[in-house]
Amino acid sequence: MEPQSIIKDEVVVIGDMLKGQAKALNQQKSNINITNIVSADQVGRFPDANIGDAMKRMTGITVQYDQGEARFGLIRGTSPQLNSITINGDRIPSAEGDNRTIQLDLIPADMIKSVEINKALTADMDADAIGGSINLVTRDVVNKNTLSLTLGSGVNLLSNKPILNGALSAGTRLLDNKFGISFNASYNNHIFGSDNIEGAWLEGPNGTAYLGNFEVRQYDLIRTRQSIGGGLDYKFNNEHSINLNILYNHRNDWENRYRLRLRYDKGDAITVNNVKYKGLPDSTGTVKNVEIIRQNKQGINNETNNHGSRLEDQRTINIAFGGENLLFSLLKVNWQANWAKASEEKPNERYISYRDKKGVVKVNSSNGKEPQFEIITGNDLSKFTLNELYERNSYTEDKDFNGKIDFQLPWLKGDYNNSIKFGARLRNKNKSRNNDYFRFSPIGKEIATMDLIKLHNATKDNFLAGNYKAGEFPDREFAGSLDLFNPSLFNKTDAKEQYVPSNYDAKENIYAGYLQLDQKIGDKIVILAGLRIENTLIEYNANELIFDANNKQEPYKINPTKGTQDYLNILPQINLKYSFTDNMIVRAAFTNAIARPNYYDLAPYRNIVVADNELYEGNSSLKPTKSLNLDLMFDYYFESIGILSAGIFQKSLSDYFYTNILQ
Repeated sequence: MEPQSIIKDEVVVIGDMLKGQAKALNQQKSNINITNIVSADQVGRFPDANIGDAMKRMTGITVQYDQGEARFGLIRGTSPQLNSITINGDRIPSAEGDNRTIQLDLIPADMIKSVEINKALTADMDADAIGGSINLVTRDVVNKNTLSLTLGSGVNLLSNKPILNGALSAGTRLLDNKFGISFNASYNNHIFGSDNIEGAWLEGPNGTAYLGNFEVRQYDLIRTRQSIGGGLDYKFNNEHSINLNILYNHRNDWENRYRLRLRYDKGDAITVNNVKYKGLPDSTGTVKNVEIIRQNKQGINNETNNHGSRLEDQRTINIAFGGENLLFSLLKVNWQANWAKASEEKPNERYISYRDKKGVVKVNSSNGKEPQFEIITGNDLSKFTLNELYERNSYTEDKDFNGKIDFQLPWLKGDYNNSIKFGARLRNKNKSRNNDYFRFSPIGKEIATMDLIKLHNATKDNFLAGNYKAGEFPDREFAGSLDLFNPSLFNKTDAKEQYVPSNYDAKENIYAGYLQLDQKIGDKIVILAGLRIENTLIEYNANELIFDANNKQEPYKINPTKGTQDYLNILPQINLKYSFTDNMIVRAAFTNAIARPNYYDLAPYRNIVVADNELYEGNSSLKPTKSLNLDLMFDYYFESIGILSAGIFQKSLSDYFYTNILQ
């Protein structure tokens, strides 16, 4: 661009608070495909700790919550596993053991410069995004010295505990502005929890319903979120530059759960019209021989990790090295290599429960939303005997290596200005899940009943789910203090049926190439047409577990299993943009997308329970779900930095994957 004087024309000066969002809307306006873009300064107007809570304010985005924070993002109502989430254009690996979804509450909102929602794909984008693609753009190296520090605090009025927030951003340029450095950090600490009730209903006489199972749950939670990121770039000249970006996110959840469970379906049966109904209340509303279970979920008493709570430790790291080059003053070349890793670890997770199998409970289900109960037999803790005591460890890891190169060559100029873009991508993924599970039974009688152990009364005056009294439970640090692996105190059982079928190793290699034409027709029409080809090779290793309850010598038989697959997807993409005026734009799109099956659905595991004639297995032959997408979107951009949008879309899905149950 060349400097130019403006005489007698209106000049609009935008305040610094709106500058970022104005730039984001200008980028959205310039894009040919259907997108929504929100900048960091717009996100910063709201007290959102994680990027999921910030995204839910965008058009067409809904979220699924965990403990009051947005965790998974849904684009246009599609499930999270049908969408893709990237950082600077590269896929984020998933720490979820079963599926491909990304936990958005792992990423702080103040580490992101902008959020780009691509609702219509182009040929140069990864095709596994049926609902759309969410691209998180990290803060880049600025052109001047910057330093920003944010500190904040608050109080959670439900837990009456403080909330702590902090963020730091700094950057500078050196060596005659050729070398740039940026650094960003974020910290959030929140002490909170939740109260809930859960019920399972059974069909009673004459089509009525009655409670078969009812639970009162209380969760106490501490969540910390830490993130560090930064970037380096070096500009050799106006035609050649390289860059390095790093983003590390770490979230810890320390959780204790107290669960009171009333198993009415274990109670006495009442016969009505020659049909027996287990746990149906009698004429006084009473159920006898109800199984009452008091369970606590906690962890070992480790001062550096668990602190007597169940620890969920999630981490991601993304390292990207790339460059931009202009060859022969004509051919643009962008290249990037990215290594990323996601992990989730739950160490020394312990559960302890006590049970009274002969409880008498009076039930009032007249209010179906808040059914009430009264334990007639009272809370004689000597009647609650040790029911279950176990420890499990779980670790899931996902490593990705991505490499891509893009070439863009301008061709015609003038009213029919166009360019040709082509490139290739490699994605190499290694995913594994390794769990274990041990049951313990005490040799002595020291913890045989609840009246012999240290207790915690979990009843709250302001229980959020209604007027319920949770009662007594094992203390939050009791199970963690037990020396379970001491053979003189406890007998240990390796419960292979609980974890062997869930462990697997996966390898996925994806090779992709594309060709794309960006064609302008006059002043009003732009067409972006392309073809993408993706080849997917998978190799999964899992286990076959045969469990025969009648075989006392060998209760488990484990056989390794393996599944492979190779398939090719050819995906044409067409996007059309028509500008009635500079501010009134219509976009249309005909695109194709896929969604690869969840990891665990592809794992060739088998769990065979011979005694019960039951078989559970995965399917390595699953093909990806395919989607043909039609979109039409109208946008009007206001001069005052605003937008009015209206649109319709249709998605036709085939080869949709689901769970099949045969009896």
